[in-house]
Amino acid sequence: RGVHPDIVSYNSVISAWGKRRSSLDVNADINLAMGILQSAIQDGLQPDVVTYTSVLSVMSRSRDASIPQKASALFDSMIAAGIEPDRMAWTILMGIWCKSSDPNKEMTVQAIFKRMLHSGCAPNIITYTAMLSMWADS
Repeated sequence: RGVHPDIVSYNSVISAWGKRRSSLDVNADINLAMGILQSAIQDGLQPDVVTYTSVLSVMSRSRDASIPQKASALFDSMIAAGIEPDRMAWTILMGIWCKSSDPNKEMTVQAIFKRMLHSGCAPNIITYTAMLSMWADS
């Protein structure tokens, strides 16, 4: 009563949910994370890069073939909302694509990497490791 959650509260819930590894239904976890994001927006809050990165992190646990496209759409909606992705957001998106069964994943990951560089965001060892793992598994 009288206490309303702020975006940090929503981020904490999404992040905690994303770290829960005991779930048998990752897609249900993704739907819940997306629902929490939508609830924050409906409550008049402006999601930040942490909000979107937390949802992407939940998405990264799935092997569903549709997730890379959904993750890219979420990522693009973050940019459209004027939120600049950080290194973690870029790397998680690349990691989702790297684990994908999409036959064009290598081209997609390279395109994402170029976008990252063009945005001025520098990759780190985790970014390079995700890409190297993809090529090693090809």
